[in-house]
Amino acid sequence: MESPGPGGFLPAPAGGSLPSPAPSSASSFSNIQGLPTPRTKALKPNSSKEFMVRRYAEEQLLLVTRRYVKKFGNPEPGDTVVGYTRFGEVCRDLDSITNILWKSGTPSLQIPFLLRLTSDFTRYVRSFPPAPKASFAILRKLDHCFASLLSGQDIETHEALPGFENGLRGGMTTTEMIRCRSLVDQCRVLMVEVMRDPAEEGNHGHLLVYTSLE
Repeated sequence: MESPGPGGFLPAPAGGSLPSPAPSSASSFSNIQGLPTPRTKALKPNSSKEFMVRRYAEEQLLLVTRRYVKKFGNPEPGDTVVGYTRFGEVCRDLDSITNILWKSGTPSLQIPFLLRLTSDFTRYVRSFPPAPKASFAILRKLDHCFASLLSGQDIETHEALPGFENGLRGGMTTTEMIRCRSLVDQCRVLMVEVMRDPAEEGNHGHLLVYTSLE
């Protein structure tokens, strides 16, 4: 996959097409850390832990969608699902899901759910004022995840990823690679368009906590 960066999600800065966020710009990612260290071995298919992570990812992605939809409507009495007001909030929740998936060390979970999460990102980002720090923070993580999953090893440490003991056969299918490439191209174009809007949202910091999968 040809790209200017490891995973291709971040467009090259040539020509100044992407404005840099002001140093004082606050975001939900002001205290974000890197990806967690994955398990040493992938979760066994159909095991209780594999089911737990799968259910967590499905439920949390659905909750993000519900909160996104609630953004456009009036809250109903007694409704516990609150709509998003800032894109930094969306990125915070997507980041938590990304951390859990990466921690699982299980390509059969990571690949389909991260592709779905990235697709959701491209849909949600259009509906909010630009949030450069939050947006690029989650894209950097996804960039690292996909580049590593495509090569079967962590692109920074060069350590083999769990689930790739038998080579790249445990990684992306051709269909998934094509979808990933499509999302890469879409994100690069989309972020240039979104960041042309000079208005930036202001966010407050949040501490991200992820469940241990030791």
